[in-house]
Amino acid sequence: MIRTAVVTLLAVPALALPAAAHAAAPTTLQADVGTKGRISLVEGVKTRGEITITSCANTSPTAFVCKGTGTIFELTGKVTVRWKCPVDKACAKKGEGTLKSHRSTLALLHVKASVQTFQTRGSQFALVYEPVGE
Repeated sequence: MIRTAVVTLLAVPALALPAAAHAAAPTTLQADVGTKGRISLVEGVKTRGEITITSCANTSPTAFVCKGTGTIFELTGKVTVRWKCPVDKACAKKGEGTLKSHRSTLALLHVKASVQTFQTRGSQFALVYEPVGE
């Protein structure tokens, strides 16, 4: 009887979570670099959001970081994308980032582009948006 009660108590909170609290599957978006640091995000023919990059710089001898703000799938927050750059070599061809609001990570961003592509007007690349559940 005690075992049944413990299992029931553990299962109820998981069932009580709203659907939005569970992480959804990653979504690949087409990113188009526009003017003034704006990157529009599209899935098929539907606009899914926009990122505005405000700064990009080498933050250490082995990292390049771009920061800004963005709205993706109605989630708004600060965007940070980081590329690994080995000493005396070109930076990686992909970057990893986050969409955060009030210190909470809303989504992981996997940028399939080099630093140069990410910053060049008219460039296109894939961005994998992976929401994080609570």
